[in-house]
Amino acid sequence: MRGIDAKDPDNVAVTLLYTGAPQELDTLSIRENGESQKITSVSSLRETDQGLGTVYVVDVSASMGSDSSLKDVRDQLTEAAESLPVGDEAAIVSFNDVDVLETPFTDDVNQLVDAIDGLAAPNDGGRGTYDALNRAVRLLDTRPDLQPNIVLITDGADDASSMDPGSYT
Repeated sequence: MRGIDAKDPDNVAVTLLYTGAPQELDTLSIRENGESQKITSVSSLRETDQGLGTVYVVDVSASMGSDSSLKDVRDQLTEAAESLPVGDEAAIVSFNDVDVLETPFTDDVNQLVDAIDGLAAPNDGGRGTYDALNRAVRLLDTRPDLQPNIVLITDGADDASSMDPGSYT
């Protein structure tokens, strides 16, 4: 479930993520209080005016720099930035012992690629995953017009956060 717009009780709009085969949508059913509801239309998010906002949360701890992991991540993120669909925006948060907002939400490919190119891992340092995820959640709160997504890229467990994983603000 991604969202429900019930401003008009006679025309409730439900937004959901479906990852199955498109032809299976013909058998989709929605129930409200146990009663099957009529589905008037199904459309791809790409057929709407809803933009996606994706925060890429990237581990730049020492272990990411010890092999080609970070280079591979930079290559894949660059590819994603260069193919960002019109209407979508991305942001990048990096983290090791501390989290850093590399770039806020933007659809500027050059800005994204510059931020990606600047990702570097130190020779030492931990992994503050929960702190970085908290920053990503707060960043998404600044853009309620975008459908929120977080992509976490890491090679290990948190060992440096100041916050508990259940205490996102």
